[in-house]
Amino acid sequence: MPLKTFVKVSSITNLSDARYFAVYPVHWLSFEANSISTKYLPKQKLQEIVGWLEGPKYCLQVAGLNEAEIKEATSGLPIDGLELSEEQQLNTTEFTIFRRLLINSHSTVEEIETRMNSVENTDYFILDFLINDVPVEQLFNDSSSLSIRDLSHLAKAKKIIIAGHFTAEQIAQFLEFNLLGIDLLGGEEEKVGLRAFDDIQDVMEELETWE
Repeated sequence: MPLKTFVKVSSITNLSDARYFAVYPVHWLSFEANSISTKYLPKQKLQEIVGWLEGPKYCLQVAGLNEAEIKEATSGLPIDGLELSEEQQLNTTEFTIFRRLLINSHSTVEEIETRMNSVENTDYFILDFLINDVPVEQLFNDSSSLSIRDLSHLAKAKKIIIAGHFTAEQIAQFLEFNLLGIDLLGGEEEKVGLRAFDDIQDVMEELETWE
């Protein structure tokens, strides 16, 4: 049963998360390929995880890696997409390209539009409210420097995904506007094979369609 909007889940580190999100099903599962990240998933473990799955497409988060390292990271894996940082350059037509743009509390629609227009070879832009801890609820305040209406305007020309801490109520509000979708963050297992999904269950239930 399809979800109400496009959903990518980033920084998956365990099979519990991967199977949970695949069942819904989300469109993309994304894994961190840079070993300096606390969310890094070794290649062998990634191979084991995707061997249990079917449905979503798979993306590698390769910010900070050079072309040779990216080639090695993707070799032998069923990878469909790459997630790059804003400034990262990569000449490829082999993969779907996601590009993550960090948002701060003073970001404006004009600034974001300029940043998006300054880069090439990008299929999807992830506007990240997480890294700088910007609450997504400010988007629903018309007096803020960046509003949901601003992003809805940008989404007419660019494929935009919002990364943030969402509530089910906020998901319902997002769905009223012309945004492509959302980027969620994978969680942690309490122990191997055991993961409570209280932090995300309400959001996923809001995203479900019932026919």
